Amino acid sequence: MKELILFYMLALSHLSLSAQELQADVQINLTTNTTSINPQIFTTLQQTIATFLNNRKWTNEEFPNNHKIKCSFIFNLKDASQQDVYVFDLSVVAERPVYNATYSSPFFRHLDQGISVKYMINDPLDYNENLYVNNLSANLAFYSHLIIGLYLESFGKGGGQSQFDQAVTICNLVPNNANEGGKPVLGFSAAEAMKLNGDRSKIGMSLDLQSTKFSTFREIFYQYHLEGLDMLADEPAEGKKKILAILQKLKEIQGLYRSYIISQFALAKAVEIIDIYSSSPKSQLEEAKSALVAIEPTTQQTIMLKSKN
Repeated sequence: MKELILFYMLALSHLSLSAQELQADVQINLTTNTTSINPQIFTTLQQTIATFLNNRKWTNEEFPNNHKIKCSFIFNLKDASQQDVYVFDLSVVAERPVYNATYSSPFFRHLDQGISVKYMINDPLDYNENLYVNNLSANLAFYSHLIIGLYLESFGKGGGQSQFDQAVTICNLVPNNANEGGKPVLGFSAAEAMKLNGDRSKIGMSLDLQSTKFSTFREIFYQYHLEGLDMLADEPAEGKKKILAILQKLKEIQGLYRSYIISQFALAKAVEIIDIYSSSPKSQLEEAKSALVAIEPTTQQTIMLKSKN
């Protein structure tokens, strides 16, 4: 137990010389016709985004190099029909270390569609935390704070609050009529949170994480990682029992609210959870599967694929 406590202390250490929080891998995939566009534009943009994410100090926390948050930002180009304006679908995944394990645990997995970017080669990527500058930097800043908030939340109750607050602030700074080269900026306005599937939007996710009705989810998020996942190395039976109890709580909360932020948790954790119970009694495995599908029905596809392997 002492080793486990030390692990947590190191994870949130303030004694390291490393200030940056993220270790982000950035990819731009050209999934539409770009034959008339200089490919160096996308190479430069990819490097610019990586530098923006990894070299910026997003919080007052000091993260040791071996506890920087590993994450990926994958931009799939969907539209390049307008000169110097590009529309991407962005896939964001983030993970945290697991105590005394050789693998990391994904804690956030999300697809954000229709991000418009106005960009010319070697354009700087400007950002001001008190002012909306452009869609790309606003999106990158939003997901950086959301990821860091969830990471901190997984190590301490309420640990991500200041980061969730900042995510909401970023949303509020974006003008309602903001556009990039005539294409609308999506996902930030309060009105979007009220639409069908509005809880999938940036403002929807951040408001849910701030809402008192989801305080139980945040506590469960912490318990899953600290009292379940991180206990598996030393007390596997107790850790597995705890995770099953947590899944049942999530199932109850999802039955009340049917929120994307809870569905996202199940989507991020489905493979991990099935792997955890793959060598357990069949009753435990089936209970885990049933809970996952109740929380998010599309996890059934992941479960079927795992069963075939």
